Amino acid sequence: METAGTLPATAGLVPAERDHPRFNVPNVLWFFAGFAIAIAADAVIGFAVAKLIGVWPSKPFADPFQDTEGAPFAIDLVTIAVALAAFWLTRFAFLLFDVVVAILLTTQFLLAAIVSDPSDDDRAVTAIVVGLALVAIGLVLDGAVRRRAAFWWHVGGLFAVAVALSYYAVQGERKGWIPMLVAGAVVVLLAAPLRRATWAAFGRWASMHR
Repeated sequence: METAGTLPATAGLVPAERDHPRFNVPNVLWFFAGFAIAIAADAVIGFAVAKLIGVWPSKPFADPFQDTEGAPFAIDLVTIAVALAAFWLTRFAFLLFDVVVAILLTTQFLLAAIVSDPSDDDRAVTAIVVGLALVAIGLVLDGAVRRRAAFWWHVGGLFAVAVALSYYAVQGERKGWIPMLVAGAVVVLLAAPLRRATWAAFGRWASMHR
């Protein structure tokens, strides 16, 4: 029974997480630090393990983006598997950053095994196809109300598509900016109904680089 003049007891009640976007400076700094640490750890540990077991390329200037090299490809596959397993156990969405980056790298490594001496056009097309696939995964996760998990798929996918379209915009001289502008406009228009500020940011970026 409540007492007059006092507030009702709130013990045991957990405040609901805000659904609307918010800018949190400490978390942004933590994430950027996490990016640096994750990339450095993947590079050092992957190289050290491959070198230890004798599978790292013996050529001093081996380029996994041009030559078929099994070690970098295998390291990325292991990274994807481990990061997905860790996410399944912890539900910590930042782990999906590793997954998305590894997928983008793995598909570029795989291209060298499929196409002999892949050109920049081949790499751009691959980036667009893979990027759209990542965005599609993000949309599926959004539909399942897994918005935090979907965030990194959107970021990685849109980044890959944006970089590829920027390449065409530079190479295509006057006509190259047209698909860039169209893609940017579409992404901006869809940002509101999808409630994705990420889409608006990439759309704005695309329109500025036409």
